Amino acid sequence: MRKIYLVRHGKPLFEGPRIALGQGNDVPVIPEYLEMAEGLKPFFADKEIDNWCSSPLLRARQTLAAIIPENKKPVIIPGIIEANYGNWEGVDIRLLTPSYGQGYIDSCRGVTYEGIPDIGHPEHVKDVSTRAINAILETEGNCVIVAHTTVISLTCSELYGLDWTEYRQYKIPYLSITELTEDNGKLTVDRLAYDYLELGLS
Repeated sequence: MRKIYLVRHGKPLFEGPRIALGQGNDVPVIPEYLEMAEGLKPFFADKEIDNWCSSPLLRARQTLAAIIPENKKPVIIPGIIEANYGNWEGVDIRLLTPSYGQGYIDSCRGVTYEGIPDIGHPEHVKDVSTRAINAILETEGNCVIVAHTTVISLTCSELYGLDWTEYRQYKIPYLSITELTEDNGKLTVDRLAYDYLELGLS
């Protein structure tokens, strides 16, 4: 039995308007959130973490760098990269009303909206959860994995046995911690999106 801690990266820095931010946009984290990320260190201090991992994207790597002990080497896991939003990558979200999150789900159903840019061929949400869970299972020992909101919420939806269309009911705050247990190849969710920085150690 082992523990996996999924940490959502810090808040991204947008130079202009907020955009649909998937795997096609590699933006940094707001410096204030990197300072906040260091506040997660006490949570992990007694957890006996074997591996410190992150998505390949800059916002995840920077967040991991803020919390990893100096004597540990980061591990990059391609399988937990954020979803690919197709043609919506980098588009001003004000053009993707009412919600690009809901629009992403609908696009995977084959639904389109008049007056909204064509999403093209995004990565299906089911494929995101499948690759993410497989990547998590391939890790070893107790792990910290810095990942993304869509990846974390879809992974937990799958583990809870929910339909993939329901994943957006889970809110994953920046720098929140989702705790999983793996036992003989089976993952379970112990605690979802725990906001340690807001609520304190418990």
